[in-house]
Amino acid sequence: MIAVLLSLLVKSSLVAGLALSAVWLLGGRSPAERATLLRAAVVLLVALPLIALAGPDLTIWLAAAPSAPVETIILPVSGTASSAAPSFALPAPTTWLALGWGLGAAVLLARFGFGVLTLARWTRSGEVVADPAWTAPLARLGGAHAPRLLATGRVASPLSWGVPPGVVLIAAAQLNQPRDAEAVLAHELAHIRRRDWLFLALSRVATALFWFNPLVWLLQAELGRLSEEAADAEALRHVEPQAYARTLLGMASDFTPVAATGMTGPARSLAKRITKVMTQRRPASPRPLAMMVAVGALLAVATPLAAVELSVRDERIAPPPPLPPLPPLPPLAPAAPPAPLPPLPALDLAAPQIPSPPAPPEPPAAPEPPQAAGREGTWVYYSDEELTDEQRAAVAAARESAAQARAMAREARAQAAEARTMARAHARTAGQAERTAVHARAMAEHGAQARVHAEQARAHAEQARVQARRHMAEARVQMRAGADEMEEGARTMREEARKLRDPAYRAEQIARARERGRTVTDQELLDAIPRMEAGADRMIEGAARMRGQGSDPA
Repeated sequence: MIAVLLSLLVKSSLVAGLALSAVWLLGGRSPAERATLLRAAVVLLVALPLIALAGPDLTIWLAAAPSAPVETIILPVSGTASSAAPSFALPAPTTWLALGWGLGAAVLLARFGFGVLTLARWTRSGEVVADPAWTAPLARLGGAHAPRLLATGRVASPLSWGVPPGVVLIAAAQLNQPRDAEAVLAHELAHIRRRDWLFLALSRVATALFWFNPLVWLLQAELGRLSEEAADAEALRHVEPQAYARTLLGMASDFTPVAATGMTGPARSLAKRITKVMTQRRPASPRPLAMMVAVGALLAVATPLAAVELSVRDERIAPPPPLPPLPPLPPLAPAAPPAPLPPLPALDLAAPQIPSPPAPPEPPAAPEPPQAAGREGTWVYYSDEELTDEQRAAVAAARESAAQARAMAREARAQAAEARTMARAHARTAGQAERTAVHARAMAEHGAQARVHAEQARAHAEQARVQARRHMAEARVQMRAGADEMEEGARTMREEARKLRDPAYRAEQIARARERGRTVTDQELLDAIPRMEAGADRMIEGAARMRGQGSDPA
């Protein structure tokens, strides 16, 4: 299990790290194109187990120390000493790791599932919006595949969820602000057309599978941020930047359901989005071929990694195999019956019996003729004659020559064995040298390619710096203009709030709303005064920040 978790950590880190690096390198491209790279990485993370099962078997063995035997605890049992004591084994550390990983994945998946059930409950309890101020832009922007537009008191800011045509939920109090309808619907329809909710669900599944990897959490957060920026860029094709920024500023909320794509999102990131909206320059022309190459490169690098498996080799000493059974003994042959004894001779008691003397020994056999020990080798002669001195010297010389020959033969055999060992060692060294040469050639080729890519990267960086300086100058001008417009909008909101304190003016607004077919009460107008003043204050603060960011650097 340790090898499995280590393999998952390495693979998910490589996929997420490569995707985040590619997004950082492509910082000049549109948010939609960069979000496409992160989407491909999310799909790869979810498919890692399937790729590992269906791909080729590329196993890397990890040596492990001999594992200790499982500790067994014997519980005392009352009774006689001969009663058997039950025992149980403590779970191994790998079992605890598996339980911890499964518990974390189950908690995250359950959290997302509970969020989906909550959205379904809000959808069932919501009321269909019939106000023409909202249905008209919905029909114009959504066309024939417009989503369901529902109003409910459970949400604090607009959100959408589901696959196309999807569902858009807005707050019931937001129906009183028809001027925000086009901006809200343009943003949420962009989420639905881009199928952001589907990839949000896949990113939640990937985070549940690899919850122990911080790079996967970072990838999920970056995908959410780029999805919001891509939806903003799509919405700005239909709404003026100033009106869109006012809508975002008026609906700031920290509440975003975990299973939905909200319009405003966390308040800490809203200022950056408003700044991007007000400094929106002409988007870069899309390059589908370049994005296809980038996604293909990510797949080509990450897919083989998914097929690599890390496994721990068991180093425990295997017990010796059992000895083969002994062959059965052959059956004993039946014993032969004993031979009958000869009959005793009859004794003659009349005359005494005198024993006869023993027979003399036989003479020794004559010596055999000389025999040869073999066709080749040493001849041995047998003779009764003693050897002469010359013969004894010849025999001694022959024996010494034979001993030297045997010693030389043993030395020759030892040298032959050493030569064979050296030949095998040289063969292994030659093989390693050949593999090292192949690896060196491959590294040299990669180095040449890396130098070419580095030169290209430096050229692109220089172009990016030039464009960045030009865009920053344009952005400062636009940010100062946007700050002026936001201050003017804040003054307008404060003036409107001041007028609403007059009962006669409120009665006039109620009458105008009744002429348009809407019902507005005096209390609702009074409740709107503090919200308008707070919104004006936030717009003044945002304008001050934008003016500070748009000032010329010292």
